[in-house]
Formats: sequence, C-alpha cells, structure tokens
Amino acid sequence: MKKLAGLCLLLAGCASPPATHYWSLTTPVSPVATTCSATIQIGPVIVPDAYDRPDVVVTYGKHEIAWSGTDQWEAPLPSVLASRLAVALHRELGTGQVYTWPSMLTGAPDYTVQVQIQQIRATLGGSVALHAIWAVKTVKGSIRNNTALVEQAAGTAGYAGVVDAVGIDVDSLGAAVARDVRASGGCAQSNAG
Repeated sequence: MKKLAGLCLLLAGCASPPATHYWSLTTPVSPVATTCSATIQIGPVIVPDAYDRPDVVVTYGKHEIAWSGTDQWEAPLPSVLASRLAVALHRELGTGQVYTWPSMLTGAPDYTVQVQIQQIRATLGGSVALHAIWAVKTVKGSIRNNTALVEQAAGTAGYAGVVDAVGIDVDSLGAAVARDVRASGGCAQSNAG
C-alpha cells in the first residue's frame, strides 16, 4: 500500500500544470501623418473591481463571472486598455503625442482623457460589450463628459476571440473619445482610416 501511495505522489508531482497564456491588446502603430500637435494624456482608466485582476474574466448567464486560471493579461487591465486607447487616439487624431498615465510627460497636456469602464460582459464564443464613461478635460479647464456602449462579436472561439473583441471595442471607444477631443477644439478631422 505504501508503494502505491508513493507511486501516486510521484506521478502527481510529475504532472505539469496547464500552460499560462498571456494576452496583449497591442496592435501595430501604423504611421499616421501628423496633423495635430496637441498632447493627450490617457488615464487613469478605471475598471470594475472584479475585472481588475490578471485573469481574463468571462461572463456566464446573467450574473455569473469566471476568472480564467490560465489566460491572463500581460499587464494590469487598466494599463492594457489605456495603451490600446492611446494607439486608437493616435490613429484617429493624427497626433504622435498621446501618453498613458502615469507618464514622463513634462508640463500639462492639452487634453486629459479619464475613462471609467462601468461594465464588461465577455462571453466565450459570443461577444464582448464595454460600457464606458469618460471625461475630456482641456488645459484651460473645460470638461466634456460622455458615455458609450460598444459591443463586438467574438470572431473566433475561446479566449482569443474575447481578446480580439475587447481590442475592437476599445478601438470603437477611441473613435468616440476622438470626436469629443475634436469637439473640445482639438485636432481637426483626420483622414485616418
């Protein structure tokens, strides 16, 4: 019996845990003609507490969420979202001066964009919906607040589809925020596609 127990412990010790997958929302930064000289600082980006963790979180049914033990964001989710949003604003506004908070920016930015994700609903093989509110603040002190609900179908199964859909949702959010930056007097309409 002791030999069998020892063999079981040996085999259990040799079993390898499932591999961890780290996900990023980075996208190549396409060269964009610089048409705007405004400096923009993104952040902070705030997410619901249940999502402010390393694991990718998915929704089951109306009220159940689950944290993946093997699929994780490459960095804290607020940083991941802010980085993707910065790329989207760079593309939408034609400015190469988009920074994420905290940044090494010296001096006050022309525009500060603060974002609070109110809700995230991500379903494996389904869609990802982000409900966000944001404020665009100018260096002169004016504030423009707005909200959006963006939703994207997951194009592929599993966590890869969820991550792709989150990225597309953030790009859509970036387009909406860019409209508010323009409405606040910054950066004329870009020819970005």
